[in-house]
Amino acid sequence: LQNHLISISKNLNEMETILENQIARGSTMISNAYSTYKQIISKIKSSLTELQIKPPEDYNPPATLPQERAPKKKLEEPK
Repeated sequence: LQNHLISISKNLNEMETILENQIARGSTMISNAYSTYKQIISKIKSSLTELQIKPPEDYNPPATLPQERAPKKKLEEPK
């Protein structure tokens, strides 16, 4: 009976060590990766929204109508 109690105690200590060192660290790593991915996804979504709303900064719309719609100028006849 004593040998079994010692074996159970050793196994419980080993299980506790695994929980504290490996599983807890793995859980923290997964949680950190989750948070990082959420931040990256948020940045990508924000960029997509801005692309849909804003015209590009280097875009200069024409100040006049396109050539085919511009009013025709009268040509002066030579004197």
